[in-house]
Amino acid sequence: MSKKKSYSRVELMGIARLVIEQYGVNIVYATADGQMFLMENRAKLHAGKGVVYEINAEEAGISPVQDPEPELTVREIEKAVRETSDLEALAMMLNDEAGGKNRKTAVKAITGRMQELNPTGV
Repeated sequence: MSKKKSYSRVELMGIARLVIEQYGVNIVYATADGQMFLMENRAKLHAGKGVVYEINAEEAGISPVQDPEPELTVREIEKAVRETSDLEALAMMLNDEAGGKNRKTAVKAITGRMQELNPTGV
């Protein structure tokens, strides 16, 4: 009966690097048998009483993936609109909203504020 291969943390780094790059994540969870997981609980279930290594992108020699800025809710947009008097910033917000979810309430808030600040439309 042959014994299963057990990988060290250093050996797992190379495998982790490939998984991190492939899936565009910042952290993977590795088990001593060389399996990689994106979710810690899955790794723990697989490992049983064995060790689970958390390997992040930096440790694996990769630049971390930058999380995109979270999208603002309509209420957050309405608040930001009330607090600004910069027409250029409002135009950018309107452009972002129109190119994104294009929510009627958000568009109305932005265009309404733009009209308040520049009633002549010039």
